[in-house]
Amino acid sequence: MRFKDKKYSSPGLRKGIGFGLCEQFAREGAIVALNDVNLSLAREAAGRINGQPERERVYAYAGDIAEVEALRTMINRFASRFEGLDVAIANAGITNYGEFLYGTPMRLIP
Repeated sequence: MRFKDKKYSSPGLRKGIGFGLCEQFAREGAIVALNDVNLSLAREAAGRINGQPERERVYAYAGDIAEVEALRTMINRFASRFEGLDVAIANAGITNYGEFLYGTPMRLIP
C-alpha cells in the first residue's frame, strides 16, 4: 500500500477519471475526500468504492469547486478531520469548445 494513511483530495471525483483516481488512491491505502456539487451523488460514489473489500476510506463532500470558497471549505474540513492533507490533484474541468478527444487540435506551447 503505497499511500497508506496519506490524505488525498481532488475536486470533481464523482465520475470519470476523478472517480478512478479516488478508487486507486483508496486501494493504495489513502484516506480520500470525494467531491461533487450534489452531496447525495458524492455519497453514492463514495459508497461504491467503500463497498469494495478493505476500502472504508472514502468520505463524501459537497460543493461547487468552481467557487474558490467552496473548495477552501471542503479542503479545510477534510484536513481538520484527518489532521492534514498529503496529496491534492486539480482534476476537475469542463471542455466548452467541443469534445476533448475529438475536437480541434490545440497547439501546446512548451
